[in-house]
Amino acid sequence: STQSTWGSFDGFVVVMGTDTMAYCASALSFMLEGLGKPVIFTGAVLPFESPGSDAPRNLIVSILMATIPHLFEVCIFFGDTLHRANRARKVSSSGMSAFESSSYPPLWKLSTHADLRSGHPQLDWDLLLPPPRRRLRVHTKLKSNLVVLRLVPGCDESALAPLLAQPDRKLDAIVLEMYGTGNVSTRGALLDAVATAIQHGVVVVAASQCTRGAVELHRYASGWKLLQLGVISVGDMTIEAAVTKLAVLAGLGLDAPTIKKRMSVPLCGEMGTAFPGRSKL
Repeated sequence: STQSTWGSFDGFVVVMGTDTMAYCASALSFMLEGLGKPVIFTGAVLPFESPGSDAPRNLIVSILMATIPHLFEVCIFFGDTLHRANRARKVSSSGMSAFESSSYPPLWKLSTHADLRSGHPQLDWDLLLPPPRRRLRVHTKLKSNLVVLRLVPGCDESALAPLLAQPDRKLDAIVLEMYGTGNVSTRGALLDAVATAIQHGVVVVAASQCTRGAVELHRYASGWKLLQLGVISVGDMTIEAAVTKLAVLAGLGLDAPTIKKRMSVPLCGEMGTAFPGRSKL
């Protein structure tokens, strides 16, 4: 329905619950290839009718953001901050500033009501995505046959083998949440299971458990072993962005080598500290 009415609107506001907002907004950033209009996600901590609710302001400011003509991306506005959607995470279950984008600066921050009086908030244009180079393409098929494994010291890694190494290809991808910049146990059980999964065509990517910084698999000997097995680093991507990007790429019917290649490069500003531009899905 969005694609059929695309030309009738200058922008879009999506109002939803906050618990899965980062996942939904991240997914939409990859599904809307060639996005040429703002799509703003927002919600509230307190119900609209509650005294002191944050819902009215969040909604009003989001509508204003959706009218900005040079904003070509999916964003989350919450509290007083506009985030790139595929950089944002929910960090508080009850705070009015429930979202952060720790690995990328906010696109805009509401400091005073004077910021809104002109009707044209001053965004940091150097942080925004450039205009799209092709017409909008909407990718509606997602494959979510993937699993996220958060590594814990002392866990029985041999118990992971049946999950990781499935010869019947029930899994398309595995996201390993690793320590720091990519450290992991050097015991053989996990590495052997990862190697078997990759041999069966499963895409295995490495993300960090930290909210800031990136995975650099070459920093540790265990990381080097994972690199040699074919594990791909997703850099400073959030878990939300990593899993939704994998789901969209798998939904396109791409083979494992192509998915690995596209997971390691920014498609719509989801990874990297340098200005990323856009890439084709």
